[in-house]
Amino acid sequence: MPLLAFSASGVRFPSWSMTNAEWDALKAEYRELRLTASCCSNAVVPVVSSRGWRFYRHAPGIVCDHRESPEHIVAKTLAARAAENLGLDVTTEACGPDGRWRADVLIRHPARGWSVALEIQMSRCPLDEIERRQAAYAAEAVRGAWLVGFRLPDYEPNRDLPLFRLVSLRDGILDPWVDRGDGEPTSISDFVTSLLTRRVVLREPPSHTLSLSVVGSPSTCWRCFQHQILLVSFVNAPAGVLAPKGWLLAKDLAKVPKIHTAYRQVVPMLLRTVPDLTVLRPPRRKEAQPDLQAYCPTCDAPQSLHRLSQDLLDPLRQRCWTLQEGREWSLRERVRPRWDWPDGPVMDWP
Repeated sequence: MPLLAFSASGVRFPSWSMTNAEWDALKAEYRELRLTASCCSNAVVPVVSSRGWRFYRHAPGIVCDHRESPEHIVAKTLAARAAENLGLDVTTEACGPDGRWRADVLIRHPARGWSVALEIQMSRCPLDEIERRQAAYAAEAVRGAWLVGFRLPDYEPNRDLPLFRLVSLRDGILDPWVDRGDGEPTSISDFVTSLLTRRVVLREPPSHTLSLSVVGSPSTCWRCFQHQILLVSFVNAPAGVLAPKGWLLAKDLAKVPKIHTAYRQVVPMLLRTVPDLTVLRPPRRKEAQPDLQAYCPTCDAPQSLHRLSQDLLDPLRQRCWTLQEGREWSLRERVRPRWDWPDGPVMDWP
């Protein structure tokens, strides 16, 4: 349902910011004003829900595809009101050039000129459809931010697609709020205020934890009984058949020539940095190729990389070193990016 209507003379009537007296007067005069909806330019009637939320209902006999749930109407009202309280220009059900997009709440800065489209997406929608609609905003230099009422397991937080989890009910009552990820509720008003005053930040893992790195586990050589770091895999490799989710087993390294070449070039640097790290080479028995074996840095005895024990695969025991500079890091540092809005001011978005 639309929240914005226009009179025949072009006067705006935003439901989210009108006083009760102004709304009562509009209900008495809407026929003379010939109110039309912002979404389709058809006749509308000002109404109030049973819980006191104001919106416009299409006149009897009018067919419009723009239908919204009560949760959608409440969330959109709160977002529009918060943006307008910041002195920004607000339009709901706003259409882009040639109808290429329609924003639930379109916000413009009157002086700086930037625009933000806030989308309230309560019904389920695939991620690729959201990405398509986001691209339509970007093509018109409009930043898009999404409040979605469902989980998207394939979504990875990134600056080009700010997407936040919207929860409709609080203690069984319709009271939409935004979940930061820790279960703590943030009101839509507070969230939109933080977003538009540039206090929403993307928490990303350290850059070195995204770099191609070797992964090693503490071990003991079967021949000389000396301590060694058994190189068991590579992390952050280009995803592929041999490297699902960026993990490449060390024994399969020779099957990925590009990474194999990169590793061979940095072996001297890695050994200077980690002297007890095993070295990957082809097995001495020709029939065992193309799988690689690890060789003890002390006695050069071959170490099998097949059927590794759970201790060797335990992420809490493993350490990583980047191929670029041999920087050491822990897999615990490799956290997923997430959106946050701390109390202090930051300069990140929009």
